[in-house]
Amino acid sequence: QISGLMLAPSSSAANVAAATATASANNNNNNNNAKVFSFPGGLGSVKATIDSRSSQQFDVIFNSLEPRKYVGELKVHVEHNQFEASSVALIAEGFFNEATLDLPSFPSTLPGEPVHPLLVPTLPYNTNSFIPVNMSTGSLTSIYTTGANTSLSGNDLLAQLQEQENVLWIGEGCVGTPTSVTVTIESHCPHALRFQWPAQQFPYLEFEPSVGHIAPRSTRKVNIIFMSRQPIQIRGLSVICRIQKITLLDAVSPRSSLLALGEWDNTRRASEPPYRVIEDNTILQQAPLRTPVSGGGGGSPERERSLRQSIPSLPSSRPAPVLLTGLDMEVKVYAVSDVPRFECSTTNVQFKPTLMYQTRTFTFPFKNVSSTKLQYGWKLLGPDEEDAIDDILARKVKPDNPDAQKSAFQNATLPFTVTPASGELEPGQTCNVTVRFAPVEECDYEAMLIALIPNLPASVPSPRIFIEGASQRPLCHFEMDESLTGAGVGNTSGRNNAGSVADRDGARVIEFNSVGVNLKIVKKFYIINPTHEDYDFFWDPALITNSNNNSNNSSSSSSSSSSSAVASSSTQGLFKCLTTRGTVKSQKKFEMHFEFLPTDLEVHERQWTFRIPSHNVFIPFVLVGGAVEPSVYFDRSHINFQSLLIGRTAKETFRLVNAESTTPFKWALDRNSLGNWADNITVSPMAGDVPPMGVQTITLSFTPSSEIKYNTNLFFEVKRKPTKLSLNVKGEGYAMHDTLWLETLRMANTATSLATPLVSGADDAIVPNLASALSSAASSPSSSPRKSGGTTLLQLSGNTVNRLDLGRVLINDVITKTFVLRNSSKFPFDFRLDHFATPDAPTSPTKTRADKTFGKTEKPPVNGDQKASKKKSPFLTITPELGTVAPNDKVLIQLKYLPTKEGSPSQLNDYKIICQVTNGHKFIVSVFATCSRPQLNFSFLHHDFGPCYVYKAGGSTPPSSTKLRITNNEDHMDMSFESPFVSLPHLEAHITPTVLQPGQFADIAVIFYPKDLISYREIIPFRINGINVVNVDITGNGVDVKVGLLDEDESAKHSANTLHMPIFGESKMISFGAMWPGQTVTKTLKLVNFGKLPASVDLSKSIWKLGNQRVTFSPNTAITIHPKQNIPLSVTFNPIARLPSFSEKLVADVAGASFPLCIISGACVGVEVRLDLETIQFGSVIQGGQTTRKVVMRNSGDFTINFSWDARRIGQHFSITPLQGGIAPGMTYEFKVTFKPTNTFTGEARVEPMCKVELAQTGSVAVSSSTIPIQQQSQQLFLNLTGISVGLQQSQPPAGGSRGPLGNSIDSVSSMYSSSGGGGHGGGSLVMESVHFKTPVRTKQAKTVIITNKTSHQWKLRPVFDNPECFSGERLESKYVIIPPTSNITYEITYHPILMSSITPGVNSNVPATPTSSSIMNMMNNNDKENNKDKEKDKAVIERDNREKDREREKRNKGTVFFALPDGSGLIYELIGTALPPLPEDTIVRKVPCRVHHTEELTVSNWQRIPQRFRVFIETLEASATVVSGPPASPSSSSLSTTATAGTSKIVPEPSQNNAAGNNLSLQPLTTTLKGPDYIDVPSSGERQYRLLFHSHRECTLNARIVFINEELREYQFYLVNFCAISPDSPVQSIILESPVRQTIARTLTIENPLKGSPATFTSSLSPPTSEVFVPSSLRVPPGGEESFDVVFLPLTLREHSTRLTLTSDTLGVYHYDLTLRVSPPNREKGLVHKVPLGTRQVQTFHFTSFLRGNISEYSVKILEPGTDFEPSDKITSSTPGLIAPSSVAVPFPSIEAGVDVIFEPSRLGSQQATLVVYSNLNPLVEYQCPIIGHALAPKPQGPLVVRSGMSIIIPLKNVFLKATTFQLACDNPRFTIRPTDITIGPKKTAPLTLMYKNTDAGGPSSSSSTGGPSGAGLTSSSSSSSLVSVNGSVAAKLIVSSPGNPSLTYYLK
Repeated sequence: QISGLMLAPSSSAANVAAATATASANNNNNNNNAKVFSFPGGLGSVKATIDSRSSQQFDVIFNSLEPRKYVGELKVHVEHNQFEASSVALIAEGFFNEATLDLPSFPSTLPGEPVHPLLVPTLPYNTNSFIPVNMSTGSLTSIYTTGANTSLSGNDLLAQLQEQENVLWIGEGCVGTPTSVTVTIESHCPHALRFQWPAQQFPYLEFEPSVGHIAPRSTRKVNIIFMSRQPIQIRGLSVICRIQKITLLDAVSPRSSLLALGEWDNTRRASEPPYRVIEDNTILQQAPLRTPVSGGGGGSPERERSLRQSIPSLPSSRPAPVLLTGLDMEVKVYAVSDVPRFECSTTNVQFKPTLMYQTRTFTFPFKNVSSTKLQYGWKLLGPDEEDAIDDILARKVKPDNPDAQKSAFQNATLPFTVTPASGELEPGQTCNVTVRFAPVEECDYEAMLIALIPNLPASVPSPRIFIEGASQRPLCHFEMDESLTGAGVGNTSGRNNAGSVADRDGARVIEFNSVGVNLKIVKKFYIINPTHEDYDFFWDPALITNSNNNSNNSSSSSSSSSSSAVASSSTQGLFKCLTTRGTVKSQKKFEMHFEFLPTDLEVHERQWTFRIPSHNVFIPFVLVGGAVEPSVYFDRSHINFQSLLIGRTAKETFRLVNAESTTPFKWALDRNSLGNWADNITVSPMAGDVPPMGVQTITLSFTPSSEIKYNTNLFFEVKRKPTKLSLNVKGEGYAMHDTLWLETLRMANTATSLATPLVSGADDAIVPNLASALSSAASSPSSSPRKSGGTTLLQLSGNTVNRLDLGRVLINDVITKTFVLRNSSKFPFDFRLDHFATPDAPTSPTKTRADKTFGKTEKPPVNGDQKASKKKSPFLTITPELGTVAPNDKVLIQLKYLPTKEGSPSQLNDYKIICQVTNGHKFIVSVFATCSRPQLNFSFLHHDFGPCYVYKAGGSTPPSSTKLRITNNEDHMDMSFESPFVSLPHLEAHITPTVLQPGQFADIAVIFYPKDLISYREIIPFRINGINVVNVDITGNGVDVKVGLLDEDESAKHSANTLHMPIFGESKMISFGAMWPGQTVTKTLKLVNFGKLPASVDLSKSIWKLGNQRVTFSPNTAITIHPKQNIPLSVTFNPIARLPSFSEKLVADVAGASFPLCIISGACVGVEVRLDLETIQFGSVIQGGQTTRKVVMRNSGDFTINFSWDARRIGQHFSITPLQGGIAPGMTYEFKVTFKPTNTFTGEARVEPMCKVELAQTGSVAVSSSTIPIQQQSQQLFLNLTGISVGLQQSQPPAGGSRGPLGNSIDSVSSMYSSSGGGGHGGGSLVMESVHFKTPVRTKQAKTVIITNKTSHQWKLRPVFDNPECFSGERLESKYVIIPPTSNITYEITYHPILMSSITPGVNSNVPATPTSSSIMNMMNNNDKENNKDKEKDKAVIERDNREKDREREKRNKGTVFFALPDGSGLIYELIGTALPPLPEDTIVRKVPCRVHHTEELTVSNWQRIPQRFRVFIETLEASATVVSGPPASPSSSSLSTTATAGTSKIVPEPSQNNAAGNNLSLQPLTTTLKGPDYIDVPSSGERQYRLLFHSHRECTLNARIVFINEELREYQFYLVNFCAISPDSPVQSIILESPVRQTIARTLTIENPLKGSPATFTSSLSPPTSEVFVPSSLRVPPGGEESFDVVFLPLTLREHSTRLTLTSDTLGVYHYDLTLRVSPPNREKGLVHKVPLGTRQVQTFHFTSFLRGNISEYSVKILEPGTDFEPSDKITSSTPGLIAPSSVAVPFPSIEAGVDVIFEPSRLGSQQATLVVYSNLNPLVEYQCPIIGHALAPKPQGPLVVRSGMSIIIPLKNVFLKATTFQLACDNPRFTIRPTDITIGPKKTAPLTLMYKNTDAGGPSSSSSTGGPSGAGLTSSSSSSSLVSVNGSVAAKLIVSSPGNPSLTYYLK
């Protein structure tokens, strides 16, 4: 079948077969930018699929752009059928409208919907008057207007109304009910409009508003309300809306008045504003809807008529035009108003007696005969509810909800139901009401059905229907679905019925409908026994004739009677009953089963009889069965593969659709339908199942093998479907023609060059394997290489391997080759390029290998092991790797080879490039290339400086350095190198770009300056020949000096890891104590190097300082100590005289850094006495006279001394008082020395008395916490006394004379800066026709002039400017100024100067001077002076030149504008402009962190059309943006450094020689820099960015003016900048310090001073403050140098915290360092061990060092036992027996060491342990813990106690136990008596004992007497005689003190 379309005049397409149509609208108009004809959505074409025998309508939109005629074309194309194409001519005309009326669309009536109210038949109507309506007759008044077509009726009338565009359908409504609609009036003209509706003409129409105004080009909505008090029908009532163009009277503000006018209408309270109607006598035609009539530009009737005649075959359905005046618009109104009226002829419904469970229905019509919608509802009432009818009717129920309808209109107690229960009828619509009677009980029923109709007149009764019905109880009831029974099967008009069989003798029919054949159909239903007894049933089949309603065989019809008795065997086997008999219980159900198995599509019948023998009941059943064709089909009837490449496979899918809802189907392809094309067409799958209501997707593949056309039909078999499905398949095969070419250098002999492989790097060659083919290709014009410019295109073979040799390529160099892929076929093709390295490729490929590898044309394998073997080279790229080549087109393929490594990875050896054309040739290219590095040798690529000492500026240790040598080893090639490396603070390498000839070399010095204790690694990149990069790796470590001292004990237990550097107060102390003169003490220590480098230690710096203190050390010269080596260091102190206490540092100089190794202290005590005078000259004294002088003796020694003057040596003329005495240390004593010559002595007297000084004490003395024995020392002092004795006769006046005071006058000279200047004020007389302008240069100022036209003609003037560079007029569309008659206009003139009016503002011009302009003029004048040598002559020249330039500039800022008038005269205005100095281009405010280089880019514009060069001046300002007083900045350089103070930045003036002393200003250090280039060139009318660099070391605010001056034009522009240098929040460095408690750790920091002219002083602070960190309070850094300082951390508590170290400098700002302080637990203190006998005590001292700050640091002491806390008092007695310590101890600050005494007094034998805790009262976290161990030994005897005979002594006895103890006392000698002998003492208490001795026998001890105490402790003489010993008359005995359970204590008595 061939698809075809037929076009109807209504722009619809009818399809005779399934096809896809594309419609496009072509605009054959001049304006191509806008679419005049288009489809909805602005589309130019639409595509739609139209089913067979159907139609589709296309909407075409006409968009009129201007009032003219348009012609277009509508084209319709059918896909896959180029012969089916149609076109429709589109002709339209557009016209302009000044007002439009937007009306709602007119409703239409579609088939099957209710009838339109206008089509309801009515009685004859009167046109001119209203006819009263009689409600009983229901007559309706109709109104027509003149011109209405009354001959049409029905759908023709509706079609005509829908085409008319001025039709307004208000709607239908009930009488007395309003109906409204809204219309919109839109204005398209620039005038205000007034509209007026005929409000009083039609009493049933109301307009809101009826009169109103519309603003220009705006809209106004009008609400039209229709309400009638009587039935009426309006058809085409003509309503005229009057439209007038108006204007205000006496309008002051036209715009505001128009807006106010547009808002008024008659619904407002305000009265209508006065207006005037604009007359317009044009006669217009009624405009269509949404494009109503206009006052101008509309078409005349003749034009409309001619337009209609030009449109062929379009019926004219518009009415005759109504001619109106002005802008009036006519609207044809249609509306209907009526009362509800109905027709219902049924009044009674009586149902026949109905069996239970059965249903009877009765249907009656109910019609709406009114012209409006009719709402209704049905209500069922029982016999007892009839009295409530009136109440129900009064409710006027109007159900809207279906749920409400059930509850309102149904009665659940009655077996009657009404359908529909409620609804709405359109005018003239009829609905069938069905009453259903379904009883479930045996009874008689009555009911009344009432219709409820809203708005029904009271005089019209509501419909009432009486319903009766009775029910009977059946013997049995068959419960069967509607699907089981029916009219029959076999209806050919539908699928639901397969035939029609009438009930035979009342037999019931059971239908079997099968979809397809051989499918079993099962039907089930129930039989109900409603009786009270059981019964049996039987099913009996009957023989009937197989009837075929579709057969027209007359012979079978004639013999039907004879064949009815014999049933066919096929029919008998089709139906089967599975329940032929059974018993149905009373009130129970029984299920019945029937089956039907069709074998064909015929209709079969079988009769069965249902019997109940007990009741003699026979019920006939007819089983009717039939099968229909299954609805299984393909969604496509044909598949067209179009054109396809040979060997290419295309796939299309189609679907097998199963439209059956219950049955699946199996299908299979008929293989015989493939025919000879089984190899070209494949189907997958070839068989399958399709589920119910499902689809099966089938794939059809087409692979052409030759260039022919393919066309065949495929057949598919579907199970249970008698017919086969067919699918038409079409296709065509075509071949591909592709060639690949290579661009090579043009050669003289192409054939020879191709046959010879080239291997050099300069040229390359493609070498195919077949030389003969190449020679023929060279001779053949068609295949010869193509020449293109300087290159030749060489064709590559597609059957063999092509060789490409790139030659030798340097590393990182690029070689590029271009391939050309051409497509000579008529179809496009795709291509793909792949490249990979061939494993184990030979040097040159052979033909055999090429044939094996590349002989085949299929695609190279991409999976498996073969893919893994293809490795792409990262150094070769091909672009594009894939693409598409259009027919007869080409694609350029570029190959780039960029080797980056040397050796085989980068080289190309038989590297394959494969260009695979899809289904085309495979082009193989084998690429060869070698690569090598540039032969530039580096002496090293990695250098490790290793550990190096941190570099100190000014130190003696030089930095580490090395030399890098770069050599060019190439034979014939120059090599260049350069490096972007910039020297760093820790690494210097000065590298300049260098070119090395072959064999040359260059040396580069690399210097390493480690700045910190970290590892350094830097890369120095070298770029070779601009393409290769060689990186030189430099590494190194910064290490610190680790040289320290250890004594003999420390050297055994310390190592390098536990060494603490001797910084500040933690240096090792070497104390010699106090010595006497002449003593010598030597101490030896170990000087150890714990670092990683050999250390050269120089101690010579301390020789002089320690030598002054008589301290020497050895070695004292520079020595070298290797790592882990120690050298003995001996220090000797040998004082020869008294020396005060001293403390000096032994400073070591290691690697340029000096630090103290130890602190040596000592003192030499002795006698040191001095006289303040050694000689006293008394001069001349008269005989007998005297003179006295005083001499003071000072004891600066360490002891009290006694002095004694030797009187013998004083002589008789001199006296000293006193002669003897004593002086305490540090005290002075005054002596009086008198010279009293005797009367007889004359001449000179000279004596030298001696004073002997000796120590005043003997023994020992405590000095510096140590006790030394006193050595007797003495000292002799001498005093020279000289005097002259003269007589009276030789007396002379006193020598000398009075000397007057000397005075010096100080002259102070002060000076002041003064400035003078003058200016004049110039002006000119004003001209009446002059216009003055004044604006800053390069800005615009606009002024207006008034031009008056007093004539009665319109003026068209053209302004002419003689100076368009500075003056211009307003932009006009036509370049002319239009002035109406007798009116005036304002014309705007703009002044935009580009040059200032004066280069010396305020001097010789009327341009006022500003501070900015004056400052800049001074800059330019100073610059002019400096550029000229003769200063005096230059001043006059400059002033004269400036005046001349000012006059020239004034001329350039003047001009005229001329208007030529029509009468020959003209208007001329003089334009005088004053260009003031420019304003700043911008004010830039930036906040920049300190010590950060900030670059600000300033845009410099060039307003000239020629390039300009600007000289740049940078001028700093005060904070108030004024010029700093003093000499201006030197313009020789645009870099200006300023000194920043708080909040401002200014230039500090040079010191004045005339300033007063003490007030001289000094040039502050340069801490802030603002600089940039001196010049900047800007192209004509362009812009350039000027880079301004700002840098500040400290916080400041800098205000500056950046001036760009054209020195030739003396024009300038400037920026104001404000840079605020803020303190950076980020720290310079973050430092972590970790140390155990009370052990110091230090970190050395270095700070630099970049200022070259002045030192920098820093003050330090910590935030938050901490007493555990020590830093220098101040630090001074020399100019341009650096200074190191130590941060010492001495933790006192076990806590981790942090603080910030801030260094503040007045010149360099603030430096922040973040310190993280970490503390580890302290080391265990050395314990105290006590060994004490029981009963005694021992005291030991625990020494600790206090580090707290303050005058006195108080500590508390307590002793803890494990698990127990004690509170000490004055004396703490721990529960641990015998341990006692003071509760507190005071330690002065600073203190080296403090001690706490611990007393151990045991109370029991054995060992005891405890802990001594000393903690600070100010900071309890600061504590010291010391373990204490006590060992209690057995008591030892005490004494002897000496007692004299007859006397007694007191012995204190202490109870050392922890409880009260009773002691027994006894002596072994009766001569000793102890009282008491038995005593109880409390714990730790002491009791006195009295011991007496009495010698009873002088000769010896008595042998018979007995002595004993009262307690019987006495011993007999015989028993004690052995213990009595007499030694030299003394008696010895023992006193025994015992207690129960405790060891006894023995005292020796004597």
